[in-house]
Amino acid sequence: TSVHETRYRVRLEVTAKNETEYGELESRFRFKAEENSDKGTGTVDPETGKGGGHNDTISQAEGPDSAAVVVDKAIISLAGFTLGFDDNYFKRAGHDGWYVGNARFEGPYGDYDALFFEYTYRANGFAVTAGMEDGKQSGEAGAPDPYAGVTYTNGGLYLAAIAYYDTSQEAGAYKGRFDYEFGE
Repeated sequence: TSVHETRYRVRLEVTAKNETEYGELESRFRFKAEENSDKGTGTVDPETGKGGGHNDTISQAEGPDSAAVVVDKAIISLAGFTLGFDDNYFKRAGHDGWYVGNARFEGPYGDYDALFFEYTYRANGFAVTAGMEDGKQSGEAGAPDPYAGVTYTNGGLYLAAIAYYDTSQEAGAYKGRFDYEFGE
């Protein structure tokens, strides 16, 4: 029996952009193949308890991460509307951080995938977004959570204000962010 562990991760991201009479049509897909001999790719050894893939992105029991190759992200946008499966808006607009209040869970958050539909209006460095998402951290499946955010970008300056309402917990979460990148 070998005592060596093997790990690999391969990602292929495909982006297509086309101009239409309604604006730019963009689609992005990311395919992922991942193996960790300590975790396995979907089967659990009943004696050691090892295996079973990693934390599924749809549920704890089954999901795309239990397969050898999965669609990790899928997004399509046109004329300000975006539909897809990607990181939740808290992550996409506000990056990693800490949840405030009782919404979803208290404490740190990071890469939490969600199915979402949103509209973003952009002008003069401002982006105003409103949408609905059904994420794996939001309690009940099929109970989408509304969110809204405003971001501003100008040179090295980035400002963000984001608000969520968790319909399962009947609680809100909010976040503000300020970044400034000094000259190169």
